[in-house]
Amino acid sequence: MFLSGKKLFITVWILIFSSILFMIIYVSAQVKNLGKQISYIEKKIEEEHDNIRESESEWAFLTRPERIDAISKKLLPELKKITAKKIVNLETIPNSSKLVDIKTDSKEEYPVIRISDE
Repeated sequence: MFLSGKKLFITVWILIFSSILFMIIYVSAQVKNLGKQISYIEKKIEEEHDNIRESESEWAFLTRPERIDAISKKLLPELKKITAKKIVNLETIPNSSKLVDIKTDSKEEYPVIRISDE
């Protein structure tokens, strides 16, 4: 049997109120979940910024000119400084095209450049 007048009106409003209340609770839960995700992502971004700053400071420390100079003197003692007199264009060397021999070997992944003394 169908509800009449006042009972129908009250039932419809109870259903509308219940559905609105359900939607408010559902949306609130979704907003809280998104807020947690945003906080997590912001934390990860800050950690990455810290890692980048740390890496930059390590790089600055490792690439100091005096450190590189000390290491090169220790590991490459026979290395001499290049003076301006030693720098020339390749075209000024007689028969420079014959001096450079690019040889590829099937065992090697990259071509080997050998400079002959001929």
